[in-house]
Amino acid sequence: MRRWCAPLLDLPPATSALDDYVARRREIGTSDVTRRLLNSAGMSDLLVDTGFQADRLLDLPALADAAGARVREVTRLETLADGVARAGVAAADFADVFRASVRSHADRSVGWKTIAAYRHGLDSRPFARPTPR
Repeated sequence: MRRWCAPLLDLPPATSALDDYVARRREIGTSDVTRRLLNSAGMSDLLVDTGFQADRLLDLPALADAAGARVREVTRLETLADGVARAGVAAADFADVFRASVRSHADRSVGWKTIAAYRHGLDSRPFARPTPR
């Protein structure tokens, strides 16, 4: 990290003292360090999953500005479902309201993400029609 990132912070390559690197980052400040590091990556497009701790991340317009790149959202289905549930939707109406929420995000989302495989493994059948238990 010090070999490639240090010069972006106006330090010599392979700065030997980690303390110097950390001190320089603090001196420059989070916004400028973020801008320097992201711009140096030369990215043209970023696809961002906004479904986990989004309140702790740069919002999409700020990220686009910092990176000098186009930023597009990848929507996490569980986050949409959680929003529907927290809105107090009756269980009988949940599926319809969730579908409407997915449709409303379709215009701005470039993809969908789910954590189903993390919870149920890769053997899950995501396109199979659900059955009542």
